[in-house]
Amino acid sequence: MEQRKKILYLMHIPWGWIKQRPHFFAELLSIDFDVDVFYKKPTIVSKKDLLTLVDNKYHNLSVRGFRYLPFEQIPVLRHLHCEWINTFLLIFQLPSFKKYDFIWVTSPLLYSVIRFFCKKDLKIIYDCMDDVLEFPAPKTNRVLYNKLLKNEIKLLEISQFVISSAEYLKHKILKRATVDREIVVVNNAIALPDEHLIDDSKMVLIKKELEKFSFVLMYIGAISEWFDFETVLYSLENNSKAHVVLFGPADVAIPTHERVHYMGTIERKYIFTIMSFANVLIMPFKVNELIRSVNPVKIYEYIYAAKFIIVSKYEETEKFSKFVSFYTTKEDFSTLISGLAVGEKECLIDKDEMKAFALANTWNFRYKLLRTLLQ
Repeated sequence: MEQRKKILYLMHIPWGWIKQRPHFFAELLSIDFDVDVFYKKPTIVSKKDLLTLVDNKYHNLSVRGFRYLPFEQIPVLRHLHCEWINTFLLIFQLPSFKKYDFIWVTSPLLYSVIRFFCKKDLKIIYDCMDDVLEFPAPKTNRVLYNKLLKNEIKLLEISQFVISSAEYLKHKILKRATVDREIVVVNNAIALPDEHLIDDSKMVLIKKELEKFSFVLMYIGAISEWFDFETVLYSLENNSKAHVVLFGPADVAIPTHERVHYMGTIERKYIFTIMSFANVLIMPFKVNELIRSVNPVKIYEYIYAAKFIIVSKYEETEKFSKFVSFYTTKEDFSTLISGLAVGEKECLIDKDEMKAFALANTWNFRYKLLRTLLQ
């Protein structure tokens, strides 16, 4: 019997964070490989936002955290050469790379973790899921920006395989790095719900709360600086029936408004049941360079929920044009809401076609491409 190959899977986000691309791929890879996940432990994330557990059905998956000190984000230390401290710490936290067939890396940040441990014969896979240089921290910290850029270029040079979550992101990182190499685009996808939890005690409480609102505009996901609160608040001022309900971890202040309801972070198992209580599912994002590189998991999930969907228009969302309505200005968004709220605009959606699209875009389908690549 052929021995299973081993993958050291290095994640830049905590395992307990809302379930994202790295979590899904790690779980699915463990079907065919022995996967040891090591994730960078968070320094400022609240424990109440860490809800993702290790699924016991994945027997060949182990998950552990490691500490990595962000010296470049500490003003008094960022210009000093302190990386040797992290290297010393990592020696005691990470296993020997020699015993793995593949080293999987989810962010340029992690090149700093592997650079002293990788030998030339190791097969590195770089899964580029976001444009990390466009996040707020590197945009306001030149030392961090330069470090991430150098790391990204290095990963593009040394990786046996490079995967990108979006076509726009692929072209952007190649242009930025001036590196000529193949990058395989593997879009994000959907994880289908295991069960409908409408009678769950927690779900009963959420349903009771949502039933108080006459017309629900719902968003589920991380809430950060890219969330377009200006457009949302403008639509509320013009639509007295509408209530905006937000679920997910937030690292920005939620505006105070009597019809904006922040419900906090929710376990993934509840999200599809929760979406069934929405009148409209929304993705109001500011279209900046960070967002343009995002192939949104959220839209796949919204389409499966078979509701009327309103999203910001940009390259990656245009792929879903058959199933969503676009807006480009706050006036567009408000007009769409007005028509739906008063019944002038019908929710013309084909629920069967939406479900079929989602079923053809699951993480399992994406994994088939990855498996072919690795084998």
